[in-house]
Amino acid sequence: MKTGKLILICAIMGLLLIYLGLRLSEPERLEVSSLTKERLGSMVLLSGRVMDLNEHPDGHLFLKVGEENCTVSVPLFAGVRKRMEMGIELLDWVEVRGRVKEWKGELEVVPSRPEDIRIKREAPRRVGEIGRGEVGKLVKVWGRVKEVTKVGENFLLLTLEEDGKELDVFLPFSIGVRVGERIVAAGRVQLYREKLEVVVKRNTHLYFC
Repeated sequence: MKTGKLILICAIMGLLLIYLGLRLSEPERLEVSSLTKERLGSMVLLSGRVMDLNEHPDGHLFLKVGEENCTVSVPLFAGVRKRMEMGIELLDWVEVRGRVKEWKGELEVVPSRPEDIRIKREAPRRVGEIGRGEVGKLVKVWGRVKEVTKVGENFLLLTLEEDGKELDVFLPFSIGVRVGERIVAAGRVQLYREKLEVVVKRNTHLYFC
């Protein structure tokens, strides 16, 4: 009888230890704004929008995740990125599991596996949905290229058209794009000479349909 009770107690203790081990191994869920140097070396889970992304020539992708005026760096190194099933676009919603590190005085959350980052695609808006209320905001818009105008030596101005509406997209870089192509442009809305336009910061913020 005593042996049976002892076995039961040991089994319960074993289950408790397994449960505690799993809880301790789970990353702490944090808001981007609450990430501080006290978290260095710890595993965390955070989520937010991709407010900026920059591609390195070696295949790395560097993200800024969070919201306006409050972001954290998330480096996706080439070894992780090439195994991901889905690419990342500006303004996508992502959930990142990674270790908090510091690079050049800046905190970053570094995922080590493709499954450490979950992506929810942000659907692009129609040309006619972008109004003056969006000035200063990041948007993602899609449409058909109606016109391509060269500005200076290396810049382009695209005119997108959809359902009879038009919107200018300014590219401060040169890229191959043709009239009739459908594209998705992600950038910040501004007024230029009283006309709305979307300024696409990098070529990685322009997507061909």
